[in-house]
Amino acid sequence: MRSRAPTCFLVWISGLACVVLPSVALAHDFWIEPSTFRPIEGAPFEVALRMGERTHGKPYPRVPDRIVRFELVGPPARETRAEAVQGSAGWEPAGIARAERPGLHSVVYLSTPNTIELAAAEFDAYLAEKGLDAALAARAALPEPRPRGRERYVRCAKALIAVEPRARHRDPQRRSQTPAVGATGAASGLPLELVADASPYAAALPGSLPIRLLYRGRPLAGALVVASPTNELAAAQSLRSDADGRVEIRLDRAGGWLVTASHMVALHGDATADWQSYWASLTFEVPASSDLQH
Repeated sequence: MRSRAPTCFLVWISGLACVVLPSVALAHDFWIEPSTFRPIEGAPFEVALRMGERTHGKPYPRVPDRIVRFELVGPPARETRAEAVQGSAGWEPAGIARAERPGLHSVVYLSTPNTIELAAAEFDAYLAEKGLDAALAARAALPEPRPRGRERYVRCAKALIAVEPRARHRDPQRRSQTPAVGATGAASGLPLELVADASPYAAALPGSLPIRLLYRGRPLAGALVVASPTNELAAAQSLRSDADGRVEIRLDRAGGWLVTASHMVALHGDATADWQSYWASLTFEVPASSDLQH
């Protein structure tokens, strides 16, 4: 872990960016980037927030007024327990967490709703780019000229963290395998959520990772899911969730991964927005094959 203290950005600058450049902010992905995906039991690690195009992100400082949940949850195999990710306004990285038990944990972030308004053509183009086909079809059925796009959006980010026990860390011969290799992810109650049905920390390369997309706790079919290894942007996979909300990600390289999905529903009689959208992300790390050998 880096020894420096988090840098305190001016919070009003972050807030200003959300107000002045809403279309730019919405077009970007949002995810959690920890200082390590495999922290040691009891040791603190930094939790950064990032916003950008797929895996090329810029720092997003901590803005308390935008946070509904920012927690470390898990491990799912035991009694569910959530601890707040600690931090102060303007911190970058946005917080510091500490897992007191080994196993597979989730860091979750849920934002407050924010609204944007785009010109009709710009809004339709962005719906097409993000694979939001139902919303695009509904707008195509409207008479010309189509109205501007008024949208309320929520960020739903999650990172899978494999916490290693102190004893294994002290023994280099045993540290290679994490206690989470036989575990799976679990739903954390986010409105839109990507759930790993196997542990990426147990994956043998090349391999695959089954992932479910849930909306309000139920499988979401037909959504566009994009998976990107963080060390090669061009290798992104674009998949559609099946009737059970599932996709199968091909894991063909070690290192960090980012998986994203979005969902949009129509609003009726709302004074500020015609659409409500949710933006989910899941980050994790795939160990190199040599890391899993004893």
